[in-house]
Amino acid sequence: MVKLATLRKGSTAVAAQLAAARSARNRATRAAHIEAAEERASARRYKRARAREDRERAMNKGIRVTVAEHERPRTKGRAPHKLFYRLGGKAIRSQLLTGGATSGTRSVHFAQTARGFGSKTGRRWRNGEGERAAQYITREEALEGGEAGWWSTIAQDRRELVAFHRASEALEQHDRANANVYVTEIIALPASATARQRRRMIRRYCRYFDKRGLPYTVAMHKPDPQGDVRNFHVHIVYSLRPATRLGPYDWRFAVSKVSDVNTPEGIATRRKLVVDAINATLRASGSKQRYTHLSNRARGLGRIDIQDSQTRCRVIHRHPC
Repeated sequence: MVKLATLRKGSTAVAAQLAAARSARNRATRAAHIEAAEERASARRYKRARAREDRERAMNKGIRVTVAEHERPRTKGRAPHKLFYRLGGKAIRSQLLTGGATSGTRSVHFAQTARGFGSKTGRRWRNGEGERAAQYITREEALEGGEAGWWSTIAQDRRELVAFHRASEALEQHDRANANVYVTEIIALPASATARQRRRMIRRYCRYFDKRGLPYTVAMHKPDPQGDVRNFHVHIVYSLRPATRLGPYDWRFAVSKVSDVNTPEGIATRRKLVVDAINATLRASGSKQRYTHLSNRARGLGRIDIQDSQTRCRVIHRHPC
């Protein structure tokens, strides 16, 4: 009990008691805030985990597509040269990685183009474009090493490859009106390497697609007889929708696409991965040649343009540094 007169004069005991109560209240408030924040963070983590699980379940369930015998394409084993196509209405460009020197650092050429129903750059989408692209890049006369120069995760021969692209295009027509159908990449490869080393470079690089379950086709191209003898390059055609080959003419497609591939960050990542794959192979072979993901423009270097009239591919000779 405290008398009024004592309170008016001031009581250190009462002040201390009130201060202790304030401190306890503040501690309880802070603890409640922390607990609430942890609950919200836990809820967010739970929500993200559920969303991830839902995506994984959806992708694992997927959409199974089969092609009956009477629906299978009757294409020939060799693709005619008339299937030449231009990406986005522009000539396919391949930039040489090699010059006279066998050492030093050079810029890698990496070109990526996404094509879909909403494509308008250069030209609009054309039905069957994906299968024509696959047929063109796998034409036998262009392959380095013949049939060993191409491989695919979703087809064992060209007929099945065409069937896959028909199935993929038909599936994408059920998605957005501007759905992406396929992506193509062109990467110049060092002429100083052997054919086996170039294939090893690309197999190392394609681990990126393997990890994401993306279906792809690789075609290693040799220089055109009428063009520059150093113009070794590779074409890769793939889809952003994961797919698994279950058997001949039988695939399971994911219901969701991988969203981080066709982005500036994704493209920059793959450009660096290409350089890592090339340099790792060259290092293992004892070569002193090295490549960088930086462009020649970023490095302050020039270039010389050479036109290949036979394939209509513009070849660009990079100056050695």
